[in-house]
Amino acid sequence: MTLVFWALRRSLGGVLALPLVAGCAAPRAAEHSIEDAGARIDARPEDVAAAFERAALGLRVPVDPSAIGDPARADHWRAAAVAFAPASREARSYWKTVWAAGRGAPGDVEMELVAGDLGDVDAELGVLFDIVGLLHVGPARAAREVASAEEALALASWAKTALDVCLAVDAARVELAVARERRGALDALADWAEPLRVRADVLAARGWVAPAATASLDGALAHLEGARDEARQMETRAAHDLALASGLPSDSAAFGSVGASVLEEPLLFGPRREAEHPVLVLARLRLELAEAELRAAAAKAWPGVQLGPQLAVGGDGGVSGWLNLNLPWPSRWRGPLRAAEERRDGALFAYEETLHGLREARLASVPALEAAQSQSEWGEREEQAAERRLLAVGTLAQNQRVELAECADAIEQRVRTAGLGARELGALRGAELALWAAGEASR
Repeated sequence: MTLVFWALRRSLGGVLALPLVAGCAAPRAAEHSIEDAGARIDARPEDVAAAFERAALGLRVPVDPSAIGDPARADHWRAAAVAFAPASREARSYWKTVWAAGRGAPGDVEMELVAGDLGDVDAELGVLFDIVGLLHVGPARAAREVASAEEALALASWAKTALDVCLAVDAARVELAVARERRGALDALADWAEPLRVRADVLAARGWVAPAATASLDGALAHLEGARDEARQMETRAAHDLALASGLPSDSAAFGSVGASVLEEPLLFGPRREAEHPVLVLARLRLELAEAELRAAAAKAWPGVQLGPQLAVGGDGGVSGWLNLNLPWPSRWRGPLRAAEERRDGALFAYEETLHGLREARLASVPALEAAQSQSEWGEREEQAAERRLLAVGTLAQNQRVELAECADAIEQRVRTAGLGARELGALRGAELALWAAGEASR
C-alpha cells in the first residue's frame, strides 16, 4: 500500500507531491556471499541429496531419492543437475521471482490534505480508494490473471528445464564413458605393442630385418601414440562437459564411477507418464498468457473509479465524500488491444507449430533408433574382429612367422576400431534419449 500526501496549498499556488509512506520493508540478507563461493562449489559432491531436496520442491523429475547417494547411478547425476546446473538454477530463480512479483495489493490508496495557508489550521483531509481494484473486476482482475498466467508459465518452464538438465547430464555421462572406453582400449594396445617394438629394434640392430620392414611398424606405433593423446584430450573434454552439466567439480571422486556400466543401461529414462508433453505445456501456457494479456488490454477501456471520505478540520468541520472518475479515451486502448490480439494469434500458431515439430521429431527418432541399433551391432563386430586379428598376428610374430608390416597393419586397424563398439553403443543411448525426448508428441 502506498499513501501519497499532497502538501499544503499556499496562497502563492502550486501543489507539491511528497511521499508520506514510501515503504517500510527491509530486504532480507543474502544467504551467502561471494567470499564463500569456492567453498560451496567444493562442498557440492557431499551436498547433492540435500540440495536436490531443497531445489526440487515437489517437481516430477526422473530421480529415485534412495539412489542419489550412489555416484554409479544416474539418479545421483540427475539430482546434481537439478540442484546445481546453471539452467536449472536460473529457471528456478525466475519462477520464484515471478511468484513474488504476483503478490500485491489491488491498487494504491491516496491521501490528500489541503490547507489554505501554512499558518491556517483549517484543512480538508481525504482518502481515495480504487473501487474497481477492491472489487477485483476490470483491470484489477485482468492484472491478476496475467500474473497467474506468468507464474504458471514460469513454473512449467522450470519443470521442463529440470527435465532438460537430466537429459543433458545423462548424455554427458555417456560421452565420458565412451571417451574412457576408447582411451582404455588404446592404452591396452600400447601395452600389447611394446614387446613387439622391443623385438623389432633388436632384430633391426642385428641386421636380421631390413630398415624398411621396421618403418611401417614405427609409423603404426607413432599413429597409436597420437591417437592416445587425442583420446586423453577427448576424455578431459568429456569430463569438463559432465562437470558443467551436473554442476559438480570434475576432480571429485564421483567422476571415477563413470565407466562402461553407463553404456549398458538399456534406457536411461523410464516410460513417460505425463498427459501432455512439457514442450506442449509451455506452448499452451504461452497462449494462455497471451489471452490474459489480451483481456488486460481490453480492460483498459474500463473507467477508473475512486471513492473515499473527506474530513474537514477546523471551522465548522464535517464529513463528506470524494468521487473521482477517470474515463479512458478510446484511442489510448484500441491500438494496444489490436496488438494484443495479434500476439494471441501468434501464440496459437506457435502452439500448432510446436505440435507439428514434436510429431515430426518422433517420426524421425524411430528410424534413427533402428539405425543406431544396427550400427551398434556392427561396431561391436568390427572391434572384435580387429582384436582377434591382432592377437593372431601377435602369436605369429612371437614365432617370427609373420612380417612386421603385417603387424603394423593389424595395429593400425586396432587403432581405428578402438572403442568403436562403445562409440556406437553411446550413439544408441543418444538415440534412445532422443526418442524419449520426443515423448508423447502426438498428444
